[in-house]
Amino acid sequence: MKRNVTRNVARLRVAVATALFVSTRPFALPAPPLPTVPDDVRAALAPDDLVLAFKTGELTGNGTKGLVVAVYPGARYVEEPRHGGNNPCKLIVFTDHEGAWKETARSDSAVDCVNNPYMSRPQEMMGIYDLEIAAGTIRWANATHRQHHTFEFTYDATRKRWNVHAMTQDFPVERSADPDAPLGAAHGEIVSPRDFPVTPMEDLDPDRLWPLLVKHTTTTF
Repeated sequence: MKRNVTRNVARLRVAVATALFVSTRPFALPAPPLPTVPDDVRAALAPDDLVLAFKTGELTGNGTKGLVVAVYPGARYVEEPRHGGNNPCKLIVFTDHEGAWKETARSDSAVDCVNNPYMSRPQEMMGIYDLEIAAGTIRWANATHRQHHTFEFTYDATRKRWNVHAMTQDFPVERSADPDAPLGAAHGEIVSPRDFPVTPMEDLDPDRLWPLLVKHTTTTF
């Protein structure tokens, strides 16, 4: 059931992106104010770190409070990021330790700040809707106006570590050169350990998983 809900949410995002892509009518919606970053979250990071998103809650199933932060280390890019450059962004997991945040896991690859055009001029908290947490689960979506790919991490209570659980991608597909033809929806998903070995969060390698994800991607019209 959980996987079906996740897939339905992903397809809904693609449907919205598709509607925006095919619409020729200009419009603008007022953006809601973004939440501010609390002092205790800011204190866990470097002074000039840019917080793209954060969520707090019970993460590991043992009642301990947790914090997940998507961060760009530096207040702004010094130049436009280029395809294939080093990815500067991090997804960091903290747990409450005697009233202070202690880092327990991170991924230097989950948050894509190189190949995502939305990240060319990052703003604080711009990724708040791309981060989801629940007990035992962290999910981050690298979303653009037409495509997004998502990483899901799950907590291994026995080994006391976060593992890569799944990688998905969703995007609309043009049936033909006719701009009025209906678009299809492509969806791909790979899950550990069914499709790839158990992998700690720190060892996530999207480049290694991409070819496998492509093989597991299908299109429906």
